[in-house]
Amino acid sequence: MLQIVTNATQWNDRWATALKKFKLVRIMFSVDATEDLYEYIRYPGVWSVTDSNIDKIIAGDNIKP
Repeated sequence: MLQIVTNATQWNDRWATALKKFKLVRIMFSVDATEDLYEYIRYPGVWSVTDSNIDKIIAGDNIKP
């Protein structure tokens, strides 16, 4: 089992491929806020990108948020 804490600002195929090698991946997301407040706190972060990344990450068969 692999445990990861991430703010989900970055996600790509390389990460997805690497995580598929583990039987179980437990992910904890560190998100300070959502929408406008998120973008203020995490400038230059974009909430829609982070939200989309979270959806992509938890879609993995071996991923448990």
